[in-house]
Amino acid sequence: MTSIETYYLIDFENVHEEGLNGADKLGAHDHVHFFSTRNAPKISFQILKDFNSAHLYSHEIPVGRQSLDMHLVSYLGYLIAEHKDQKCRYVIVSQDTDYDNIISFWKEEMNLSDIMRQNEIAAPNKPQTRKQSGGQPPKQQPPRNEAPRADKKNQLNTRIQREMSSANYASEDIGRVASMVIKHFGDEQFANTVHNELRKDYPEKYLELYKMLKPILSQFS
Repeated sequence: MTSIETYYLIDFENVHEEGLNGADKLGAHDHVHFFSTRNAPKISFQILKDFNSAHLYSHEIPVGRQSLDMHLVSYLGYLIAEHKDQKCRYVIVSQDTDYDNIISFWKEEMNLSDIMRQNEIAAPNKPQTRKQSGGQPPKQQPPRNEAPRADKKNQLNTRIQREMSSANYASEDIGRVASMVIKHFGDEQFANTVHNELRKDYPEKYLELYKMLKPILSQFS
């Protein structure tokens, strides 16, 4: 049986090392492409050892607004065209749901079925249905898209840092603003409180900061 070549495109600034969970299950038919800017955290040597015989590639992307996303999506298109006559599988590893529109496009444009987005390399676990005694239907589980509060905080922190990094803010300001936003996450007047904090800490450029962060705050309000 011929093994399917699988291409993982890692948005490393989005998922960090947590997104590499499952690397130890990869093999010689897996190709892992890391996309990051110079501001991304470094990958430890111990983590790299987990990739076994998988093929690893690193792409350092220029810092800029949405720069990494555009480069990753462009490379995805290149891979699809390069292997159009082969049966391949494509996996974007990111928590950023903006990639889902691109995935839908390729599914329709090229009739691709093996293209998806995952939060980590490991395939998401499928919920198992247990048959209860007495023929009762299984209890319905809570919706999977209701992420725990801690997960939402992590996602918000990642989005804030990534957006400010793309806009070339200093690392000190990025950490300071991200910490402040996380501190007020869940407040009744979340966006308004962040606005007031920014005005107090950055009186000369708070409007620029708030305009950039407002779309993200709206998603997590």
